[in-house]
This record gives sequence, C-alpha cells and structure tokens, in this order.
Amino acid sequence: GFEVGSMVMAHSLKTESMNGAGGRVKGAKGDRVTVVFPPPLGEKALRPENLKVAPNMPEIHPDAREPPSFTFEALLDRKKGEHLGLSLEPSPQAPKPGQDSFLRVTGVLAEGSIQKYNEGVKEAALRLCQNDHIVGVVDCSVPEAKRKPVCGKSDQILRIIQTGATPLVLLVRRILGPPLRFMNGQRVMANCGEKGWLDGHVINVWESKPDGNMDPYVIRLKENGHVVCAPKDSDQYVKKADPLFKVGDEVMCHRQGSYQKAIVTEIRDLKVLTSYLAKVEKQVIEVPEELNQFVRPTARFTKGTEVLAKMQNGYLPGTIEAVYHPRWVYAVRLDEGKLVFVPEDVDNYVKL
Repeated sequence: GFEVGSMVMAHSLKTESMNGAGGRVKGAKGDRVTVVFPPPLGEKALRPENLKVAPNMPEIHPDAREPPSFTFEALLDRKKGEHLGLSLEPSPQAPKPGQDSFLRVTGVLAEGSIQKYNEGVKEAALRLCQNDHIVGVVDCSVPEAKRKPVCGKSDQILRIIQTGATPLVLLVRRILGPPLRFMNGQRVMANCGEKGWLDGHVINVWESKPDGNMDPYVIRLKENGHVVCAPKDSDQYVKKADPLFKVGDEVMCHRQGSYQKAIVTEIRDLKVLTSYLAKVEKQVIEVPEELNQFVRPTARFTKGTEVLAKMQNGYLPGTIEAVYHPRWVYAVRLDEGKLVFVPEDVDNYVKL
C-alpha cells in the first residue's frame, strides 16, 4: 500500500484530465486510497492500481516567481470536416471578471489533425501534448487583413476551433515545471566548487535527466563557455548576479522594435532580478529586467567589421551584417557564405 503522507501520481484513469496529477495520500477508504490533490481536483478515492509513487518533487524556493513556460504556434491545415483530435477543458472553469482563460489539453486522440501535425513536426518540443495550454487562436481562412488573434477567452477560442475553419493557428503555452527564481537568459552566479562562484547565464530550465528527475537550471559560464547544471533552486548552488550596469553607463535598450542608445540613471537591485531606469534622448524609460530582450551592453564591434566567429571546427573569418537582437548580438556572414549568429559579445564566440 501507500504510506499516509506520501506523494503519488494518478494514471490510467478514464477521466483523462486527472492522469498525471500529483497528490498526497490521506488514508485508506475501503479498497481505495484517499488522495488530496491540489485545487480544483480536491480529495479523491482511487483504486491502488491507478496510483504510483510520484517522482521526487523539487523544493520550491521561497523567492520563486511564476512557473517557467514557453510558447509556440501550431499551424493546422485540416481537411473539411476533420476533427481537431484533442480533448479540451476550459481553465479556469469559471473565470472571474477580467480574468484570462484558456483551453487545457487533457488528451491527444489517435485520429485527427493534431496527430497528423505532430507526426509532421521534427522538433519534439513543438508537438502538442497533454497539459499544454491553448491560449489563443487565429482563423487564417479569412483575408489576411482581417486576421487577428483571439486570446484570453476560452469560450471564444473553442468556438473558432469548432467552426472547422482552416487553416488555423493555435497559440500554445507549455509549463516547463514548478516556479523558479530565475528565467531563461538571466545572468546568475553558479557555485563551481573549488573554482568558486562563476558568472554565467541560464540557457535552459527544468532539463530532464536519465533518472527521471530534472535540473532546475542549465547555465553557460561566461569565463569559458562550459555548461553546468544546478541540481536545486537553492542559494547553495545558484544566486542572482550583481547588476551588470552602473549609473551613467551607456547601454542599448530595446524599444519600439529596435535597440536605442540610453544612459542608466537608476539601478533597482531586487532579490531575484535587476531592473533599471534609463534615459533615451530626453525621456526616462523603465527597463523591467536585465534580460537581452530589454537591455544589452554596447557591442564591441560595428556592422561591416571583419571578425573571426567561433564554430565547431575553430574560428572562421566573416563580416558582421547586423548588430543587436533579443536572441543574439551579431549576425556574421562567413567568408564561405553561411550566415551565423553570435549569442554573446565575448572572445569565446567572436574576436578580431
């Protein structure tokens, strides 16, 4: 049997929305086990064969923010009358006034346009699966000038799906794991044992390990480009980096679709993030977080500079074609013709 207080996971139930749900054993109830699940499921009495011991649940840091997630788009070109092939339920069931709602995927059916879509997608992370959130939809059957995303209203999203419109774009959000302090792309300090605390940035969160558990952070070190993992979201293993900029520094702020020069006027060094105030021309703007999508250091090189870009087989010559982007600092056209993107402005990736 299952010990009182132990964490278990439900599986193989006809109610698909419960499969994969984790809860804590309350006690026996006849030939069943009473389990307390988080809301909205609550207390349930299930057969032992529909329960299994849950994997070790990671500890959540008291300063953790919202659960990390990523979003992607799924373009569906379904035949007339073809079913979507998803089991869906609105979440929350009864949204409060002004509260956004979405459709939660409770199951992917063996037949339907989603199954065909999944089979045609090479990258596994972009295949729809159970517990994904459909947060919006775009009806692409109407003229392009009239297309607009419908988001935040589960009933409206479902209504468009049920019309059979095609092609259709689903806007999908996937929760990657429990809440964390730091986000993808955020600068942190990693405890590297005898080498001490080294500067780096988060390149992935909740990465699965062969034993079924997950590392909350995968970190690329600035010093040498090596990748390390933090086994827990704990101050013992990872902590926020000191602010990158100081008052008076010239930076590049992402604003109105492009990066513009700005001067830092104020630093807000908070528990789990750093934000800034910066002056662009005569206007003071808020930089909500020290992430590349909001603010970058001034690049060392300019467009047209001939550089050496680090590739798998060493440094190759090329010319910078573009500077500054939320996901890279340089776009370099190699002399051999290939266009490559440089993620960080350090000699490990690009140099003269």
